[in-house]
Amino acid sequence: MAYGRLAKSNPIADTITTVYTCPAGFFSVITVSLLNYTDSATTFKLSVVETANASPIVSDFLEYDTVLSSKNIIERSGIVLGAGQKIVVSSPTSGCIINVYGIETQA
Repeated sequence: MAYGRLAKSNPIADTITTVYTCPAGFFSVITVSLLNYTDSATTFKLSVVETANASPIVSDFLEYDTVLSSKNIIERSGIVLGAGQKIVVSSPTSGCIINVYGIETQA
């Protein structure tokens, strides 16, 4: 059982990035923190992608083109993932750091 920071990423601009995948045989309760460390506002998309899908579909999005101000943080908490589900993020610019905190528990 893992807990604390489960994953981190500094994605490349315009790239769909899988930040965290819940391991087989487990479920996870997580918080996703997105930090814009640049001097300009940006937008981002945040989704929970099902095991069978490589990329998000419309119903997977938790946030879609949400504005993240310069030097600011947005957190989404209480996200529960089943085995194989993924946290996926994209942004049109680089400069966002994503951290996933939480706990993995055997199902």
